[in-house]
Amino acid sequence: MSKYILPTIIFLILAVVASFLFSQRSPSKTISIKIKDKNFNLEVAKTLTQKAKGLGDRTELCSNCGMIFLFSQDDIQSFWMKDTLITLDIIWVNSQGKVVYIATASPEPNTPNNQLKIYKNTEPAKYVIELNPGISEKIGLHIGDHIELPNLND
Repeated sequence: MSKYILPTIIFLILAVVASFLFSQRSPSKTISIKIKDKNFNLEVAKTLTQKAKGLGDRTELCSNCGMIFLFSQDDIQSFWMKDTLITLDIIWVNSQGKVVYIATASPEPNTPNNQLKIYKNTEPAKYVIELNPGISEKIGLHIGDHIELPNLND
């Protein structure tokens, strides 16, 4: 019977580690929002680990997919493209749902972290949305537009 104990313990340890890693890397939920009459499914990045990972290491994003980053209050929210492989539209939204800044950010392969471009809003924002590049222009999204966000405090 003892020959089964070690493999069982190893399996349980691996299962716990895999569960921990998966829960740390995966956003806890996805929300659906409408921006300028187009529906988007956004992964929610709420924890520090989720925000740090963001959309890094992805090679593609479905046409109506993206990520929303939640912050505790309106402030200047800085982003970079560390480990990001795809170009993204970055949209900063304040706590009232007003779009306060939009930028398109491109990957910077082989660039040291301390030389990566920093993208940040000029007016305070509580939320940041990342979508496929060119979506903002395609749907006619502009600074000053309003995005109706569901209750994201859960």
